[in-house]
Amino acid sequence: MKNTIYLSTLTLLFSLSTTSAFAVENHGSPADDFKVKLKADVAAPAPKKTAQVEHKAVEHPEASAAKPITATTKKTSSKTPSSYKREIRTTGDLTVYTVTGRAPHLYMVSRDLYGNEKQWKAIAEWNSLKEPYTLKQGQELVIKKAPTISNAEADEVLIKNYTKLNRMETVAGIQAAQEKPTAEEEAKEAPTPAPAPAVAAAAIAPKSDVAPLPSPTPAATVAAAEETPYNHPEEAKKEEPVAPKEEVKVEPAHHSKWGFKTSLALSKFTLDGKLNDGTSDISLDSDLDYGIELELAYHMSEKAELIIGAAVEKMDIHPKESVGEIEGESQYLAKYTLGMEYEAVPLVTLAGLINYEQTPFVEPSLTGAEVKAIYIPQVQFGARWNVVNTGKFKTSIITDGLVLMATNHDGLDLKTGGGFLAGVRFANEFSKRTLTYGVSYRDIYQDTEDSKNNLHTWYANIGLIW
Repeated sequence: MKNTIYLSTLTLLFSLSTTSAFAVENHGSPADDFKVKLKADVAAPAPKKTAQVEHKAVEHPEASAAKPITATTKKTSSKTPSSYKREIRTTGDLTVYTVTGRAPHLYMVSRDLYGNEKQWKAIAEWNSLKEPYTLKQGQELVIKKAPTISNAEADEVLIKNYTKLNRMETVAGIQAAQEKPTAEEEAKEAPTPAPAPAVAAAAIAPKSDVAPLPSPTPAATVAAAEETPYNHPEEAKKEEPVAPKEEVKVEPAHHSKWGFKTSLALSKFTLDGKLNDGTSDISLDSDLDYGIELELAYHMSEKAELIIGAAVEKMDIHPKESVGEIEGESQYLAKYTLGMEYEAVPLVTLAGLINYEQTPFVEPSLTGAEVKAIYIPQVQFGARWNVVNTGKFKTSIITDGLVLMATNHDGLDLKTGGGFLAGVRFANEFSKRTLTYGVSYRDIYQDTEDSKNNLHTWYANIGLIW
Protein backbone atom coordinates (compact mmCIF):
# COMPACT_ATOMS: atom_id res chain seq x y z
CA MET A 1 0.00 0.00 0.00
CA LYS A 2 2.79 2.37 0.90
CA ASN A 3 4.52 1.60 -2.39
CA THR A 4 1.36 2.34 -4.28
CA ILE A 5 0.99 5.75 -2.57
CA TYR A 6 4.65 6.52 -3.20
CA LEU A 7 4.38 5.69 -6.90
CA SER A 8 1.22 7.79 -7.22
CA THR A 9 2.96 10.73 -5.57
CA LEU A 10 5.90 10.46 -8.00
CA THR A 11 3.53 10.29 -10.94
CA LEU A 12 1.72 13.43 -9.76
CA LEU A 13 4.98 15.37 -9.30
CA PHE A 14 6.20 14.34 -12.76
CA SER A 15 2.94 15.53 -14.30
CA LEU A 16 3.14 18.87 -12.54
CA SER A 17 6.73 19.33 -13.65
CA THR A 18 5.91 18.54 -17.27
CA THR A 19 2.94 20.90 -17.25
CA SER A 20 5.03 23.72 -15.75
CA ALA A 21 7.78 23.27 -18.35
CA PHE A 22 5.23 23.35 -21.14
CA ALA A 23 3.74 26.53 -19.77
CA VAL A 24 7.14 28.17 -19.52
CA GLU A 25 8.06 27.08 -23.03
CA ASN A 26 4.86 28.44 -24.60
CA HIS A 27 4.15 31.47 -22.45
CA GLY A 28 7.54 32.50 -21.07
CA SER A 29 8.39 34.07 -17.79
CA PRO A 30 7.05 37.46 -16.63
CA ALA A 31 10.37 39.03 -17.62
CA ASP A 32 10.05 37.52 -21.07
CA ASP A 33 6.53 38.89 -21.33
CA PHE A 34 7.99 42.36 -20.65
CA LYS A 35 10.62 41.90 -23.38
CA VAL A 36 7.98 40.87 -25.91
CA LYS A 37 5.90 43.89 -24.96
CA LEU A 38 8.99 46.10 -25.29
CA LYS A 39 9.67 44.77 -28.80
CA ALA A 40 6.11 45.46 -29.78
CA ASP A 41 6.49 49.01 -28.49
CA VAL A 42 9.41 49.53 -30.89
CA ALA A 43 7.09 49.01 -33.85
CA ALA A 44 4.33 51.14 -32.30
CA PRO A 45 4.18 54.81 -33.42
CA ALA A 46 3.95 56.18 -29.85
CA PRO A 47 6.80 58.75 -29.57
CA LYS A 48 7.57 58.29 -25.88
CA LYS A 49 8.04 54.55 -26.09
CA THR A 50 10.09 54.88 -29.29
CA ALA A 51 12.45 57.30 -27.59
CA GLN A 52 12.95 54.86 -24.74
CA VAL A 53 13.68 52.05 -27.13
CA GLU A 54 16.05 54.24 -29.16
CA HIS A 55 17.94 55.13 -26.00
CA LYS A 56 18.14 51.45 -25.19
CA ALA A 57 19.38 50.68 -28.73
CA VAL A 58 22.33 53.02 -28.34
CA GLU A 59 23.35 51.23 -25.17
CA HIS A 60 23.01 47.83 -26.81
CA PRO A 61 26.46 46.29 -27.52
CA GLU A 62 25.64 45.72 -31.20
CA ALA A 63 24.29 49.25 -31.67
CA SER A 64 27.27 50.80 -29.93
CA ALA A 65 29.52 48.81 -32.26
CA ALA A 66 28.29 51.08 -35.05
CA LYS A 67 29.66 54.13 -33.27
CA PRO A 68 33.24 53.68 -34.52
CA ILE A 69 31.84 53.85 -38.06
CA THR A 70 30.48 57.33 -37.39
CA ALA A 71 33.58 58.36 -35.49
CA THR A 72 35.83 57.40 -38.40
CA THR A 73 34.15 59.89 -40.77
CA LYS A 74 37.20 62.11 -40.36
CA LYS A 75 38.94 62.12 -43.72
CA THR A 76 42.49 63.19 -44.23
CA SER A 77 42.60 65.68 -47.11
CA SER A 78 44.41 64.50 -50.20
CA LYS A 79 45.74 68.01 -50.75
CA THR A 80 49.40 68.49 -50.11
CA PRO A 81 51.73 71.38 -50.98
CA SER A 82 52.95 69.38 -53.98
CA SER A 83 49.47 68.74 -55.40
CA TYR A 84 48.17 70.42 -58.54
CA LYS A 85 44.84 71.80 -57.32
CA ARG A 86 44.14 75.52 -57.27
CA GLU A 87 44.12 76.46 -53.58
CA ILE A 88 42.55 79.83 -52.78
CA ARG A 89 40.72 80.77 -49.61
CA THR A 90 39.10 84.01 -48.50
CA THR A 91 38.82 85.09 -44.88
CA GLY A 92 36.92 88.32 -44.52
CA ASP A 93 38.59 90.81 -46.86
CA LEU A 94 41.79 88.73 -47.10
CA THR A 95 42.44 86.33 -49.98
CA VAL A 96 45.23 83.77 -49.58
CA TYR A 97 46.78 81.67 -52.36
CA THR A 98 48.77 78.52 -51.54
CA VAL A 99 51.76 77.73 -53.77
CA THR A 100 51.56 74.20 -55.23
CA GLY A 101 53.15 72.24 -58.04
CA ARG A 102 50.82 73.84 -60.60
CA ALA A 103 52.40 77.30 -60.16
CA PRO A 104 55.86 77.15 -58.57
CA HIS A 105 56.87 80.73 -59.44
CA LEU A 106 55.30 84.17 -59.65
CA TYR A 107 54.68 84.13 -63.42
CA MET A 108 52.53 81.04 -63.18
CA VAL A 109 50.82 82.25 -60.00
CA SER A 110 49.73 85.35 -61.93
CA ARG A 111 48.47 83.16 -64.78
CA ASP A 112 46.64 80.93 -62.29
CA LEU A 113 44.85 83.93 -60.78
CA TYR A 114 44.34 86.29 -63.72
CA GLY A 115 45.03 84.33 -66.93
CA ASN A 116 48.26 86.21 -67.70
CA GLU A 117 51.62 86.99 -66.08
CA LYS A 118 51.18 90.79 -65.83
CA GLN A 119 50.44 90.76 -62.08
CA TRP A 120 53.55 88.88 -60.96
CA LYS A 121 55.29 92.03 -59.75
CA ALA A 122 52.23 93.20 -57.84
CA ILE A 123 52.04 89.79 -56.11
CA ALA A 124 55.70 90.15 -55.14
CA GLU A 125 55.02 93.60 -53.68
CA TRP A 126 51.95 92.45 -51.75
CA ASN A 127 54.08 89.79 -50.06
CA SER A 128 57.34 91.81 -49.74
CA LEU A 129 59.21 89.34 -51.94
CA LYS A 130 62.63 90.29 -53.23
CA GLU A 131 64.84 88.92 -55.98
CA PRO A 132 65.24 86.10 -56.95
CA TYR A 133 61.54 85.74 -55.92
CA THR A 134 61.89 82.09 -54.90
CA LEU A 135 58.65 80.36 -53.83
CA LYS A 136 58.29 77.23 -51.73
CA GLN A 137 55.69 74.48 -51.87
CA GLY A 138 52.92 75.25 -49.39
CA GLN A 139 53.88 78.93 -49.09
CA GLU A 140 50.88 81.22 -48.63
CA LEU A 141 50.65 84.45 -50.63
CA VAL A 142 48.41 87.39 -49.80
CA ILE A 143 46.33 88.42 -52.82
CA LYS A 144 44.95 91.96 -52.76
CA LYS A 145 43.27 91.85 -56.17
CA ALA A 146 40.50 89.28 -56.53
CA PRO A 147 41.13 86.47 -59.07
CA THR A 148 39.50 87.17 -62.43
CA ILE A 149 39.23 83.61 -63.80
CA SER A 150 37.52 80.46 -62.55
CA ASN A 151 39.20 77.17 -61.60
CA ALA A 152 38.37 75.64 -64.99
CA GLU A 153 39.72 78.66 -66.88
CA ALA A 154 42.89 78.64 -64.76
CA ASP A 155 43.41 74.93 -65.52
CA GLU A 156 43.02 75.63 -69.25
CA VAL A 157 45.54 78.51 -69.17
CA LEU A 158 48.18 76.53 -67.24
CA ILE A 159 47.74 73.35 -69.28
CA LYS A 160 48.23 75.35 -72.48
CA ASN A 161 51.38 77.04 -71.16
CA TYR A 162 52.93 73.85 -69.78
CA THR A 163 52.08 71.96 -72.99
CA LYS A 164 54.07 74.51 -75.00
CA LEU A 165 56.99 73.95 -72.63
CA ASN A 166 56.67 70.15 -72.88
CA ARG A 167 56.09 69.95 -69.12
CA MET A 168 53.78 66.99 -69.60
CA GLU A 169 54.15 65.70 -66.03
CA THR A 170 52.72 68.97 -64.72
CA VAL A 171 49.98 68.87 -67.38
CA ALA A 172 49.03 65.36 -66.29
CA GLY A 173 48.98 66.45 -62.64
CA ILE A 174 46.63 69.36 -63.34
CA GLN A 175 44.38 67.16 -65.48
CA ALA A 176 44.23 64.50 -62.77
CA ALA A 177 43.46 67.14 -60.13
CA GLN A 178 40.44 68.18 -62.18
CA GLU A 179 38.85 64.81 -61.37
CA LYS A 180 39.20 65.21 -57.60
CA PRO A 181 36.38 66.54 -55.37
CA THR A 182 35.90 70.28 -55.27
CA ALA A 183 36.27 72.32 -52.09
CA GLU A 184 32.52 72.17 -51.49
CA GLU A 185 32.53 68.38 -51.83
CA GLU A 186 35.44 68.11 -49.42
CA ALA A 187 33.60 70.36 -46.97
CA LYS A 188 30.73 67.89 -47.04
CA GLU A 189 33.16 65.10 -46.17
CA ALA A 190 34.66 67.01 -43.25
CA PRO A 191 34.43 65.47 -39.74
CA THR A 192 30.92 65.74 -38.26
CA PRO A 193 30.39 65.97 -34.46
CA ALA A 194 29.01 62.81 -32.88
CA PRO A 195 25.19 63.18 -32.61
CA ALA A 196 23.31 63.00 -29.32
CA PRO A 197 22.15 59.52 -28.23
CA ALA A 198 18.59 60.18 -29.29
CA VAL A 199 19.69 61.50 -32.70
CA ALA A 200 22.10 58.60 -33.22
CA ALA A 201 19.39 56.16 -32.33
CA ALA A 202 17.01 57.92 -34.69
CA ALA A 203 19.55 57.49 -37.49
CA ILE A 204 19.73 53.77 -36.77
CA ALA A 205 16.11 53.10 -35.91
CA PRO A 206 13.77 52.29 -38.84
CA LYS A 207 11.54 55.18 -39.91
CA SER A 208 8.85 52.98 -41.49
CA ASP A 209 5.63 51.97 -39.73
CA VAL A 210 6.39 48.37 -40.66
CA ALA A 211 7.44 46.40 -37.59
CA PRO A 212 11.07 45.25 -37.56
CA LEU A 213 12.16 41.66 -37.21
CA PRO A 214 11.73 40.35 -33.69
CA SER A 215 15.45 40.03 -32.92
CA PRO A 216 17.77 42.07 -35.21
CA THR A 217 21.18 40.54 -35.51
CA PRO A 218 24.38 42.60 -35.14
CA ALA A 219 24.90 42.38 -38.91
CA ALA A 220 21.49 43.92 -39.54
CA THR A 221 22.27 46.74 -37.11
CA VAL A 222 25.54 47.51 -38.91
CA ALA A 223 23.77 47.41 -42.28
CA ALA A 224 21.23 49.93 -41.02
CA ALA A 225 24.05 52.19 -39.87
CA GLU A 226 25.73 51.95 -43.27
CA GLU A 227 22.60 53.31 -44.96
CA THR A 228 23.04 56.67 -43.20
CA PRO A 229 25.07 59.32 -45.08
CA TYR A 230 27.58 59.83 -42.26
CA ASN A 231 28.62 56.33 -41.30
CA HIS A 232 30.49 54.94 -44.29
CA PRO A 233 33.22 57.27 -45.59
CA GLU A 234 35.20 54.41 -47.08
CA GLU A 235 32.43 53.71 -49.61
CA ALA A 236 32.32 57.41 -50.46
CA LYS A 237 36.05 57.27 -51.16
CA LYS A 238 35.55 54.35 -53.53
CA GLU A 239 32.92 56.28 -55.50
CA GLU A 240 35.16 59.29 -56.13
CA PRO A 241 35.85 59.52 -59.88
CA VAL A 242 39.60 59.14 -60.24
CA ALA A 243 40.89 58.91 -63.81
CA PRO A 244 43.43 56.12 -64.39
CA LYS A 245 46.87 57.35 -65.33
CA GLU A 246 46.72 55.66 -68.68
CA GLU A 247 43.60 57.67 -69.58
CA VAL A 248 45.23 61.05 -69.03
CA LYS A 249 45.40 62.64 -72.48
CA VAL A 250 48.50 64.64 -73.21
CA GLU A 251 49.74 66.03 -76.48
CA PRO A 252 52.80 64.48 -78.10
CA ALA A 253 56.07 66.26 -77.46
CA HIS A 254 56.53 67.31 -81.08
CA HIS A 255 53.25 69.26 -80.92
CA SER A 256 54.12 71.04 -77.70
CA LYS A 257 57.78 71.94 -78.19
CA TRP A 258 57.31 73.25 -81.71
CA GLY A 259 55.01 75.93 -83.08
CA PHE A 260 54.33 76.54 -86.78
CA LYS A 261 53.23 79.85 -88.26
CA THR A 262 52.01 80.65 -91.77
CA SER A 263 51.34 84.23 -92.87
CA LEU A 264 50.22 86.16 -95.92
CA ALA A 265 52.31 89.32 -96.38
CA LEU A 266 51.62 92.56 -98.23
CA SER A 267 54.16 95.33 -98.76
CA LYS A 268 54.74 98.58 -100.61
CA PHE A 269 58.08 100.38 -100.76
CA THR A 270 59.94 103.32 -102.19
CA LEU A 271 63.56 102.95 -103.32
CA ASP A 272 65.73 106.07 -103.62
CA GLY A 273 69.14 105.99 -105.29
CA LYS A 274 71.57 108.70 -106.25
CA LEU A 275 75.13 109.01 -107.38
CA ASN A 276 77.57 110.59 -104.97
CA ASP A 277 78.63 113.18 -107.58
CA GLY A 278 75.02 114.36 -107.87
CA THR A 279 74.72 113.68 -111.62
CA SER A 280 71.76 111.33 -111.18
CA ASP A 281 68.98 110.94 -108.65
CA ILE A 282 66.16 108.40 -109.05
CA SER A 283 63.13 107.37 -107.00
CA LEU A 284 61.21 104.14 -107.66
CA ASP A 285 57.85 102.97 -106.28
CA SER A 286 56.55 99.41 -106.01
CA ASP A 287 53.07 98.07 -106.60
CA LEU A 288 51.23 96.43 -103.70
CA ASP A 289 53.44 93.38 -103.53
CA TYR A 290 52.46 90.08 -101.94
CA GLY A 291 54.22 87.10 -100.47
CA ILE A 292 54.09 84.25 -98.00
CA GLU A 293 56.00 83.61 -94.79
CA LEU A 294 56.71 80.35 -92.96
CA GLU A 295 58.06 80.31 -89.41
CA LEU A 296 59.02 77.45 -87.10
CA ALA A 297 59.40 78.15 -83.38
CA TYR A 298 61.10 75.83 -80.92
CA HIS A 299 60.22 76.46 -77.25
CA MET A 300 63.54 76.03 -75.46
CA SER A 301 62.05 77.04 -72.10
CA GLU A 302 59.11 78.97 -70.74
CA LYS A 303 60.82 82.25 -71.60
CA ALA A 304 63.11 81.42 -74.54
CA GLU A 305 62.09 80.58 -78.10
CA LEU A 306 64.22 79.67 -81.12
CA ILE A 307 62.89 80.97 -84.45
CA ILE A 308 63.57 79.61 -87.94
CA GLY A 309 61.86 81.39 -90.84
CA ALA A 310 61.68 81.67 -94.62
CA ALA A 311 59.72 84.01 -96.90
CA VAL A 312 59.28 84.84 -100.56
CA GLU A 313 57.78 88.01 -102.05
CA LYS A 314 57.05 89.29 -105.53
CA MET A 315 58.37 92.78 -106.33
CA ASP A 316 57.21 95.11 -109.11
CA ILE A 317 58.98 98.48 -109.42
CA HIS A 318 58.04 101.53 -111.45
CA PRO A 319 59.76 104.92 -111.64
CA LYS A 320 57.88 107.96 -110.39
CA GLU A 321 58.83 109.75 -113.61
CA SER A 322 60.41 108.83 -116.92
CA VAL A 323 64.05 108.09 -116.37
CA GLY A 324 64.73 105.95 -119.38
CA GLU A 325 65.26 102.25 -119.31
CA ILE A 326 64.68 100.32 -116.04
CA GLU A 327 66.08 96.83 -115.75
CA GLY A 328 64.84 94.28 -113.23
CA GLU A 329 61.40 95.79 -112.76
CA SER A 330 59.80 92.50 -111.64
CA GLN A 331 61.62 90.16 -109.27
CA TYR A 332 61.07 87.65 -106.50
CA LEU A 333 62.78 88.39 -103.19
CA ALA A 334 63.68 85.68 -100.68
CA LYS A 335 64.49 85.94 -96.99
CA TYR A 336 65.84 83.45 -94.42
CA THR A 337 65.84 84.06 -90.68
CA LEU A 338 67.41 82.46 -87.63
CA GLY A 339 66.97 84.04 -84.22
CA MET A 340 65.75 83.93 -80.66
CA GLU A 341 63.25 85.74 -78.47
CA TYR A 342 63.62 85.88 -74.69
CA GLU A 343 61.09 87.18 -72.19
CA ALA A 344 63.23 89.29 -69.87
CA VAL A 345 60.23 90.50 -67.83
CA PRO A 346 56.50 90.18 -68.54
CA LEU A 347 56.49 93.61 -70.16
CA VAL A 348 59.55 93.18 -72.39
CA THR A 349 60.62 90.39 -74.73
CA LEU A 350 64.08 90.77 -76.24
CA ALA A 351 64.76 89.62 -79.80
CA GLY A 352 67.91 88.90 -81.77
CA LEU A 353 67.73 87.78 -85.42
CA ILE A 354 70.14 87.06 -88.27
CA ASN A 355 68.58 87.62 -91.69
CA TYR A 356 69.91 86.63 -95.08
CA GLU A 357 67.69 88.77 -97.26
CA GLN A 358 67.43 89.77 -100.88
CA THR A 359 67.18 93.54 -100.86
CA PRO A 360 66.46 95.66 -103.96
CA PHE A 361 69.33 98.00 -104.81
CA VAL A 362 69.18 100.64 -107.52
CA GLU A 363 72.24 101.80 -109.48
CA PRO A 364 71.42 105.06 -111.25
CA SER A 365 73.03 105.95 -114.56
CA LEU A 366 72.80 108.79 -117.06
CA THR A 367 70.58 106.71 -119.35
CA GLY A 368 68.32 105.09 -116.75
CA ALA A 369 68.80 102.74 -113.81
CA GLU A 370 69.40 99.12 -113.04
CA VAL A 371 67.64 97.42 -110.13
CA LYS A 372 69.38 94.44 -108.59
CA ALA A 373 68.26 92.03 -105.86
CA ILE A 374 71.27 91.57 -103.60
CA TYR A 375 71.57 89.04 -100.78
CA ILE A 376 72.73 91.07 -97.79
CA PRO A 377 73.41 89.52 -94.34
CA GLN A 378 71.62 91.52 -91.66
CA VAL A 379 71.64 91.60 -87.89
CA GLN A 380 68.37 92.62 -86.28
CA PHE A 381 67.96 93.21 -82.55
CA GLY A 382 65.36 94.92 -80.38
CA ALA A 383 62.39 94.47 -78.09
CA ARG A 384 58.71 93.59 -78.16
CA TRP A 385 56.81 95.69 -75.61
CA ASN A 386 53.85 93.69 -74.36
CA VAL A 387 51.47 96.56 -73.68
CA VAL A 388 48.27 94.45 -73.55
CA ASN A 389 47.96 90.88 -72.33
CA THR A 390 44.57 89.55 -71.21
CA GLY A 391 45.49 85.90 -71.67
CA LYS A 392 43.40 85.61 -74.85
CA PHE A 393 44.42 88.86 -76.56
CA LYS A 394 47.91 90.39 -76.76
CA THR A 395 49.30 93.57 -78.25
CA SER A 396 53.03 94.16 -78.70
CA ILE A 397 54.94 97.18 -79.98
CA ILE A 398 58.06 96.27 -81.98
CA THR A 399 61.18 98.43 -81.94
CA ASP A 400 64.24 96.96 -83.72
CA GLY A 401 67.54 98.21 -85.00
CA LEU A 402 69.22 96.74 -88.11
CA VAL A 403 72.80 96.45 -89.25
CA LEU A 404 73.43 95.57 -92.93
CA MET A 405 76.77 93.84 -93.32
CA ALA A 406 79.31 94.88 -95.95
CA THR A 407 79.22 92.57 -98.97
CA ASN A 408 80.25 92.29 -102.63
CA HIS A 409 77.70 91.44 -105.30
CA ASP A 410 77.83 91.64 -109.08
CA GLY A 411 80.63 94.19 -109.05
CA LEU A 412 79.09 96.28 -106.28
CA ASP A 413 81.11 96.76 -103.09
CA LEU A 414 78.48 97.56 -100.49
CA LYS A 415 79.52 99.26 -97.29
CA THR A 416 78.04 98.55 -93.87
CA GLY A 417 74.56 99.97 -93.67
CA GLY A 418 71.84 100.27 -91.05
CA GLY A 419 68.28 101.18 -90.28
CA PHE A 420 65.33 100.57 -87.97
CA LEU A 421 61.99 98.79 -87.85
CA ALA A 422 58.92 99.83 -85.85
CA GLY A 423 55.49 98.27 -85.77
CA VAL A 424 52.63 96.78 -83.80
CA ARG A 425 51.62 93.14 -83.58
CA PHE A 426 48.35 91.60 -82.32
CA ALA A 427 47.48 88.04 -81.30
CA ASN A 428 44.10 86.43 -80.57
CA GLU A 429 44.31 83.02 -78.90
CA PHE A 430 41.61 80.44 -79.55
CA SER A 431 41.29 76.87 -78.27
CA LYS A 432 43.88 75.37 -80.65
CA ARG A 433 45.07 78.20 -82.90
CA THR A 434 46.37 81.74 -82.51
CA LEU A 435 45.55 84.44 -85.07
CA THR A 436 48.35 86.99 -85.50
CA TYR A 437 48.33 90.20 -87.54
CA GLY A 438 50.16 93.51 -87.59
CA VAL A 439 51.76 96.33 -89.53
CA SER A 440 55.29 97.75 -89.50
CA TYR A 441 57.57 100.29 -91.17
CA ARG A 442 61.23 99.67 -92.09
CA ASP A 443 63.83 102.19 -93.19
CA ILE A 444 67.31 100.99 -94.25
CA TYR A 445 70.23 102.51 -96.11
CA GLN A 446 73.44 101.18 -97.67
CA ASP A 447 76.09 102.86 -99.78
CA THR A 448 78.76 101.99 -102.30
CA GLU A 449 81.78 104.04 -103.31
CA ASP A 450 79.72 105.75 -106.02
CA SER A 451 76.09 105.78 -104.86
CA LYS A 452 73.68 105.86 -101.95
CA ASN A 453 70.54 103.75 -101.52
CA ASN A 454 67.61 104.19 -99.19
CA LEU A 455 64.69 101.73 -98.95
CA HIS A 456 61.40 102.70 -97.19
CA THR A 457 58.94 99.81 -96.75
CA TRP A 458 55.42 99.52 -95.33
CA TYR A 459 54.65 95.95 -94.42
CA ALA A 460 51.53 94.10 -93.16
CA ASN A 461 50.84 90.44 -92.49
CA ILE A 462 48.16 88.12 -91.14
CA GLY A 463 48.64 84.49 -90.21
CA LEU A 464 47.92 81.54 -87.92
CA ILE A 465 50.10 79.81 -85.33
CA TRP A 466 49.49 76.06 -85.23
